Amino acid sequence: VILIGHTDRRGGDDYNQKLSERRAKAVADFLKSKGIDATIDAEGRGASEPVDVTATANLTEDDIDALNRRVEWRRE
Repeated sequence: VILIGHTDRRGGDDYNQKLSERRAKAVADFLKSKGIDATIDAEGRGASEPVDVTATANLTEDDIDALNRRVEWRRE
């Protein structure tokens, strides 16, 4: 399992990269603490992969930022 952390647009590139890595690691640590017995890798992407909000209406900038503060998972 790969956990991929993301951030909103606020903050600099270096800050967001480190924040996204910490965010993914926090989720990995949580899953491991709950007994998930799988290989879990955590990585960060900073603000480089924002959520596509083109199909949604009436979102504020704060709403969009909240959607971008996320961790996704992928199975290898």
